[in-house]
Amino acid sequence: MTRERPEGRPAGLSHVWDPLQCRVSHGLALPQGVSVDDVGELTRLMERRYFDAFTRADAKRLIGTSLLREIADEMTRESPVKLTLYAGHDSTIIALFAALDEPAFGSLREWPRVCSALIFETWRMNDDTIGVRAVYNGETIKLTETSRREDGMTPYVDFRALVERRSPRDFVSACKSKL
Repeated sequence: MTRERPEGRPAGLSHVWDPLQCRVSHGLALPQGVSVDDVGELTRLMERRYFDAFTRADAKRLIGTSLLREIADEMTRESPVKLTLYAGHDSTIIALFAALDEPAFGSLREWPRVCSALIFETWRMNDDTIGVRAVYNGETIKLTETSRREDGMTPYVDFRALVERRSPRDFVSACKSKL
């Protein structure tokens, strides 16, 4: 028997997986007949579904680029605010990686775990320019080909050029079907 959602539609994969994964992540008991291995298999299915969707060439430029542009704008905005926090979901992190494209997307090797964090740091460099570094779950990621190998620091102008290259100016036109 298929469990119906309130709207009368069967529960989708994410509606089944998400609460089970939360139970595993928090060390809670799983329903009778469901094992940690079963949840792991659902996780692999979710990863494939989302990674396939988020890596499609026609989708990568649309998914997450608006948020990425907002983050890049915030980095140079004149403001007394020294820290800006954005909260999201695992799919938000995947969307940002998709927006960043390669080489950063290659840093995402598995589904973001509970409490994952993608941190963008801005640094005032010795030459008075701005540097950007991204850290995912404690590991520095390479944002562009100009990112320094030793610490991932990327000149802001190169990061901004990436954002401009990846982000459509007109989302309505960019979202229209090419069929």
